Amino acid sequence: MVSEDYKNWLSEAKWDLETSEILKNQKRYNSCAFFAQQAVEKLLKSALLFYNESAWWHSTRELVIRLDEICNINLSLLTHNATELDLHDIPSRYPNSHPNSAPHEVYDEIIAQKAIENANTIFKNIFPIFEKKNKKEDINEKKIQNELNSFINRIKKAIEITCVILFGSQARGDYTQVSDIDLIIIADFKEDFFNRILNLTRLNKSRYNFELFCYTETEFRKMFERGNALILDSINEGIPLLGKSFFKIYKNKLTQLFHKGLKRSSCTWILV
Repeated sequence: MVSEDYKNWLSEAKWDLETSEILKNQKRYNSCAFFAQQAVEKLLKSALLFYNESAWWHSTRELVIRLDEICNINLSLLTHNATELDLHDIPSRYPNSHPNSAPHEVYDEIIAQKAIENANTIFKNIFPIFEKKNKKEDINEKKIQNELNSFINRIKKAIEITCVILFGSQARGDYTQVSDIDLIIIADFKEDFFNRILNLTRLNKSRYNFELFCYTETEFRKMFERGNALILDSINEGIPLLGKSFFKIYKNKLTQLFHKGLKRSSCTWILV
């Protein structure tokens, strides 16, 4: 799952690049170079967030190297552009980095233009990452959905199902590539708890790991009434894949409990 924060970083990166152009036209060359470097730093941090990595580096060269390690696009040639941009991080702002001058006295149009060109080169090569990964994630989501449908169809042939609830990170949308797929299956089970899970797990023919929680209607109702956190979470954030009318009954019950004072903290349910 992609962190939505990447959009804020990407928006600010574009803004900084536009600011750099404005400053060049106003002959504020040192500030122009700094904003070009800042634009690329924010662009790269946006791309890393897009891959679920939150960067603390300021060096655009180091950020390029890390991004090159985790994406499927060769970015190694951009290290030269990034290295040149990193030269402007300090000298473009602080007088004590120069022997006898203020930064604005040292920078000229040639230096500023080169900084913008380096920034534009990096922008041009980084932007395809966002589109490419979006397409890949769409494909993965469709694969997971297809595997879920196939799995549920196999279960339906083995036992009468009341409801199947997808919950956890897959339902919330904050899953990663290694996240399990959490499912609550409510059905007319006759076996003991562990054999239920074992028998249904054997029906999973996909490469995905389905974490199964198998209950009868009576067990599910009693767990809900006791304020079981797993059950409350599954109703609060879950998605019914089968048995929507059954799920809706408990969704309404949960809403009523919220009105009576039920609350969810960051890590607990505060029961009424």
